[in-house]
Amino acid sequence: MSAGTARHAEAVEVGYDPATISYAELLAVFWDHIDPTTTDRQFRDNGTQYGTGILYLNKEQEQLAPELKRQLEQTKGFPESIVTEITAATVFHPAEKYHQGFLRK
Repeated sequence: MSAGTARHAEAVEVGYDPATISYAELLAVFWDHIDPTTTDRQFRDNGTQYGTGILYLNKEQEQLAPELKRQLEQTKGFPESIVTEITAATVFHPAEKYHQGFLRK
């Protein structure tokens, strides 16, 4: 719902094998591919459902995500403050059918 009235944010739940890639490495990729200084916008998408965020699943992630955010704030020198939210994950719902396989389409 592009009007932003659904009262949810679009998110991707990423499954990974920690023996292959660490949570810190995943976060590094995330930070490198977003603009963490914009509120309610990423690329061409605008609205409350398009704000950046990290949803943690456990205590380790809860501690590591803010620490890496602090390091990024200190080293990257963004002209604006980082506004990416870090909160506990709740329930993930599947996207609508037209969003499924979006990259392949």
